[in-house]
Amino acid sequence: MNQRPKLRYRRLEDVRRSADLRQAMILAEAANNAKDAFLANMSHEIRTPLNIILGQIHLLTEENPTPAQVVRLNKITAAAERLLLLINDVLDLSRIESEQMPITRSDFQLADVLDYVASQVGEQARDKGLRLDVRHGNTPAWLNGDPARLRQALLNYAQNAVKFTERGSIGLSARLEAEEGDTLLIRFEVRDSGIGIARDKIPLIFQPFVQADASMTRRYGGSGLGLVITRRLVELMGGETGVDSEPGRGSLFWFTVRLQRAAGKAAAPASTAAVAAAPPDETAIIDGLRRIPGLDVEAGLHVVRNRRSQYLRLLEMFAKSHRDDLDRLRAALAAGDNENARLLAHSLKGVGGNIGAAGLQQAAAAFEAALKAGADGPPREPLLAAVAAAHGDLLAGLHRHLPQLAPPPAAAVDWPALRQLLDELAVLLETADMAAYQRCNQHGEQIRQALGDLGGRLVNEIEAFAFPEALETLTAARLAFPQLAAAQADS
Repeated sequence: MNQRPKLRYRRLEDVRRSADLRQAMILAEAANNAKDAFLANMSHEIRTPLNIILGQIHLLTEENPTPAQVVRLNKITAAAERLLLLINDVLDLSRIESEQMPITRSDFQLADVLDYVASQVGEQARDKGLRLDVRHGNTPAWLNGDPARLRQALLNYAQNAVKFTERGSIGLSARLEAEEGDTLLIRFEVRDSGIGIARDKIPLIFQPFVQADASMTRRYGGSGLGLVITRRLVELMGGETGVDSEPGRGSLFWFTVRLQRAAGKAAAPASTAAVAAAPPDETAIIDGLRRIPGLDVEAGLHVVRNRRSQYLRLLEMFAKSHRDDLDRLRAALAAGDNENARLLAHSLKGVGGNIGAAGLQQAAAAFEAALKAGADGPPREPLLAAVAAAHGDLLAGLHRHLPQLAPPPAAAVDWPALRQLLDELAVLLETADMAAYQRCNQHGEQIRQALGDLGGRLVNEIEAFAFPEALETLTAARLAFPQLAAAQADS
């Protein structure tokens, strides 16, 4: 009889402990999800400053630095790129773990994926004396899937292959493993002649923050996240990963993904390159610029040591990056944000001086001084009107005399070409590749004309090296324009 209360107490205690355990598990899972969501959402705040640093270094390298400055700039670039790579890996893994890494579907050329990966590791391979082979195999030329994630998964393999190989060769290949209707199982391989991996270490290398040997981190660097990211991406694409390796004889890393056969694709892709035009006559352009009121061309050329092409580039950047400054200035004043208005006026004053726009520089300086003086200063409206007049006259003159700012003749948008261009930009933006800035310079007006305000915002963000924001705008443009989704298939 005395045992029954004890048994009942034990059962109640077990129930209570089970409830406590379940509650602890719920809280732990919620905390883990919150951590993943926080890291994933921090991508803008962490990546953007580094993108701007890399962007400014890129611009400095184009301004004829001395040999000693080139060495220093290269060291800064290398350090910033290593840090950005680590941040990208941590954030990508967090996005995958928190299910914020969507897999999209669009038509793409497999050769473009392989060639892009080869181009990313080619220079380092050549520097080490390695031969790089690329084979497209028996796969269809056009496929449907997520080319950006495919590039990322394959690039992780290829970068490791180059990192751990001192002599010999690297091979990238793809082949068709199986097909069922329009669904294809494609196998990708990266083969190297590097240091290899011991058999008992192979199960560890696809685990987060793990390398086969701790000494590798000291010698080769790296976060130990590349392989686990590849595995998670491949799983999201319905495939598997694996490796065959032997110490001293090299490794074969592989993965499979399920892709669709692209329907109705021509043999050759549409080109995104603009038709080559005759180079502009810089002398004639400079003579035209001298007729713009308030623009001292000689003063502007003096700033860039009489390099005409660089001066024209600065004027083009001003026209594109500062054309909305008066709207922003008025909006700041209307909101009572005098400090932001002062900073905008200060920026116009500085950039005006750099390009020789003396009229704008003087008007912006007077307006900035009035804002600093506050209530004791002169009336602001006439000064703001003077800034607006100088700004408007300068922009109008630049659009008249700079060929690259002249509106193109009305023509139908080549949507397939624009889709391919935006796909390329998306990959470059995700990897914080400065080539995104160069591609935007080449095709910025094409993007603006086709996508309107969204296109203008996308170009401005890329030119400001705000790559994460540019990716969001690019995604919004794809949603806003059905023509950009025309090549996409249902998931």
